[in-house]
Amino acid sequence: ANPDPNSNPNHDPDPNPNPNANRPPFICHATSHMLLWEKGAHAQLLGAAAVVAGARSGAALSLRDVKATVEAAEATGGPLRPSTLIVEVPHREIGGACTPMEEIAALRAWCNVRKVKMHLDGARLHEALGGAMAPHRRELLACFDSVYVSFYKGLGGLTGAMLAGDAAFIAAARPWLRRYGGNLYNNTPYVLSGLAAWEAHAGDGFAERFAAMEAHMAAAASLSFRLTPNPNSTLTLALTLTLNLTQTLTLTLTLTQTLSLS
Repeated sequence: ANPDPNSNPNHDPDPNPNPNANRPPFICHATSHMLLWEKGAHAQLLGAAAVVAGARSGAALSLRDVKATVEAAEATGGPLRPSTLIVEVPHREIGGACTPMEEIAALRAWCNVRKVKMHLDGARLHEALGGAMAPHRRELLACFDSVYVSFYKGLGGLTGAMLAGDAAFIAAARPWLRRYGGNLYNNTPYVLSGLAAWEAHAGDGFAERFAAMEAHMAAAASLSFRLTPNPNSTLTLALTLTLNLTQTLTLTLTLTQTLSLS
């Protein structure tokens, strides 16, 4: 006979036996990593629809984008009750552009009225905290109900990430680590690597990198290049170049020197 799963003290029954039933949608920018690189996991595994704001070739997420998207959806489908608004800081796919702090505060106020949670996709958060968001660290984080930060993007850890939120949120999120297959037999190498990377680089070192990058870009001013966004506000940027061979070798050396700071 099959054992009774409820007799196992480690058994974690799902309070919702059909996880795809009645999942509310979430709002994200058109360049969200979940839309472009996760093979539709939010829809396939959770049955959660994405309400897409902004444009893939446009600017960083804004309150105007969110309002326009929600109003358009409600005009055709009735009241929209999203669970979460996801804001990426900085936006990877559009050259590290950042939603300005005053705009993030306005999004928070809108979410408060609509009873929508805000999640910070901060995979490269420190690259923004070393630049445009440097004066707004506490103010920025206080706007969000939950925060995700990568241990290897910019920090140099082997892999892994950190999810932060209040105790109730973390308790609810923890079972999904296993449900999504994120539990490994031995996490020790990754925990040690993530901790070492955090302690070595998560402080003010990104401000030093940002200053060094600006200096190198100024030194390369004679080259024909275009920055996105321009002016650049983070350590994440898109660089379009027109170079001959000598210029290519010169820029390769310059960027290698910059990257050696990490």
